[in-house]
Amino acid sequence: MNILLAADIFPPQTGGPATYVVALANALREKGERVKIVTLNPDADVRVTQSTYRVAHGNKVSRYAQYVYLLWKHSADADGIYAMGPVNAGLPAFIVSRIRQTKFVVKVVGDYAWEQGVQRYNVDQGIDAFQVSSHPSLVVKALRFIQSLVVKNAHLVIVPSQYLQTLVRGWGAERVEAIYNAVAIPNEKHDGEKRERPDDIWLVTVARLVPWKGMIVLIDVMHRLKNDFPALQLKIIGDGPTRKDIESHVSRLALDETVHLLGVCSRNETLSHMRQADAFILNSGYEGLSHAILEAMMLGTFVLASNSSGNPELIRAAGTGTLFVYNDRDDLEKAIRTFLIDRPNGRPPEDFFETFSFDTMMNNTQQALRQICNS
Repeated sequence: MNILLAADIFPPQTGGPATYVVALANALREKGERVKIVTLNPDADVRVTQSTYRVAHGNKVSRYAQYVYLLWKHSADADGIYAMGPVNAGLPAFIVSRIRQTKFVVKVVGDYAWEQGVQRYNVDQGIDAFQVSSHPSLVVKALRFIQSLVVKNAHLVIVPSQYLQTLVRGWGAERVEAIYNAVAIPNEKHDGEKRERPDDIWLVTVARLVPWKGMIVLIDVMHRLKNDFPALQLKIIGDGPTRKDIESHVSRLALDETVHLLGVCSRNETLSHMRQADAFILNSGYEGLSHAILEAMMLGTFVLASNSSGNPELIRAAGTGTLFVYNDRDDLEKAIRTFLIDRPNGRPPEDFFETFSFDTMMNNTQQALRQICNS
C-alpha cells in the first residue's frame, strides 16, 4: 500500500495530531507500507520522519496553494490520501483526491466548527445542541459546510470513539469507523511531589483552559466543600484563554490556598501529579476520547468525570469511576462527597487497556486503510 498522509500540525508543534501522524508513518513503514507526509506547517521538522514535505512561509493563501500543489505532486502514485482532520488538511486533500481519482480517508477527532464557534464566534451551546441548531456567524456556517462536504465524500472516516462515530454520521458520512487512539504510560516511575501536609486530599484535573472544560463550576464546588473538607486541594494542570477568568474567580472566592493553577507541565510532571492524586476529575462538556481519563486509570487513580460525549463509554467499559452531570454543581458536589467517604478502587482490569494499546491502534488503522485502498 502506498499512502499519502495530509497533516495540518507537525512537530515541533505539540498536540495529539502532530504526535499521531509521525507515529502512524513510522509504524506503517515498519509493516512494509510506503508512506509520504505533506504538512501545512512551514516550520515542520522534516528530520523527524522520512519523506516529509512542508510548505514554505507566506500568507495563508499562498500556504494553502502550496499545500494543494504538494499533495497533488506526491499523490501521483498513491493508493490513497489520509487527511488528519476535515478542514485545514481535509478540504485540500479531498480536492486533490478528486483530481487524482484516488481513495480519500479523513480522521475526525472533534467538531472544529463548534470549537472555533465557542472560542471566537459567541457560540454558547454545548456540542450536542450545536448539532441541531443554526448560528448566524458566516464563518461557523462555512466551517460546518466544509466538515460535512469532506466527510460525506470520504471513502472512510476514522474517529477515536463511538460517541464521535454517532456525531459524524449526523453530518452525513456514510462509512465511519471507530478506532481508539493509543495511550501509554512511560516506563519511568512517577512518584510525584511529597505532600507537605500528609492529610491533604488532592484532586487533579488536566485540561486546556477553554469554556467547555467547566473550571468555574468545579471551583464553585470546591468552595462549597471547603468547610466540611478543609484538607481538600484542587490542582489544575493546563493553560488557555480562560486562565485569567479562572484566577480571578479563585481570588474572589478566597480559595488561593485551596485551588492551585499549575499551568502547563511536562508529561512526566503531569503523570506524577496524577499518580499522587486521590482522584482525577474532569468536568468537561466535550471529550472525543479523553486521554487524561485513560492515563489516570492506568496510574490507578480514581476518576470522576462528566457524563458528556466520550466519557461515559470509558467509565462504563472500565467498570470503575463515577459519572456526574456536566456543570451541575449539586451533582458534582454529591459525586465528590461520595468519593471522599467511600474511597473506591480506581484501576480497571488489565484486559481493558488492550483496546488502547499502540499495536491495536496501528493494526486496526492499517487494516482499515488497506481495505479502502484495495477496494
